[in-house]
Amino acid sequence: MIEYPVPAFQVSALRPSWRKLLGGNLKSVTRITLRDWREIRPDTVLGWLLRLPLRLIPRGTVLGIRFGVNRRAKWVIGTGVYSYWLGTYELEKQVVMERVVKPGMTVFDIGANAGFYTLFFSRLVGDQGQVWAFEPLPENGHNILRHIRLNRLRNVTLLQAAVSDRIGATGFVAEDNSTGAIAQGGLSNTDVFFGLSGL
Repeated sequence: MIEYPVPAFQVSALRPSWRKLLGGNLKSVTRITLRDWREIRPDTVLGWLLRLPLRLIPRGTVLGIRFGVNRRAKWVIGTGVYSYWLGTYELEKQVVMERVVKPGMTVFDIGANAGFYTLFFSRLVGDQGQVWAFEPLPENGHNILRHIRLNRLRNVTLLQAAVSDRIGATGFVAEDNSTGAIAQGGLSNTDVFFGLSGL
C-alpha cells in the first residue's frame, strides 16, 4: 500500500462537530494511505478538500492512471469515479484478480461500465489472451471504445449486451448514466431493451 505523509494531528482533540466534518471515527491521522483516502467520505470537509483538485480537472481530459496494474494506461476524466483514474478502485478485488488472472487466459468482464477492469484484464492476459467486455448502456460502450482506442488494445472485444442466466428479451433499467440492471417483474416505458444470451 502506498503511503503519503501528512502533518500529524489529533482528530479526537477536536469538538465533536469538527470530528464529524473531518471524517467521523478517525482517532489520529499521521499519514494517509491510498485505502484511507477512499474511506474519508466526500460529504465531510476533509473529504471534500481531498477531492477538490480532482474536480478541477476538466471532463474529457485524457490522463494516465496513477497506480496499480493500469498504471500509465490512458483514461478519460469524467467517464467514471475518480478512483478509476487514480487506480485505487476496489483495491482488494484488484489484488485477488491479479493473482488469479494469468497471461493467455480468456476473461469475461460482465457489466464493464467504462472499462476500468477491461483495461486491467487486458494487461493481465497479455497479447495471447482475450477479454470480452459486456456492457449494455450506450454511453458506457462509447467510453469503453474510447479507452480501447486510446490504449491501442488488440485483445479486447466489446459486446453491447446484458448477460443473464436465461435466453430471451427483457428490459434493462438505467439507474443513472453509468449503471443499470435487468428489469425485474416486467417491462416499463422507461426500459432500454436488450436481447440476452445465456452463458
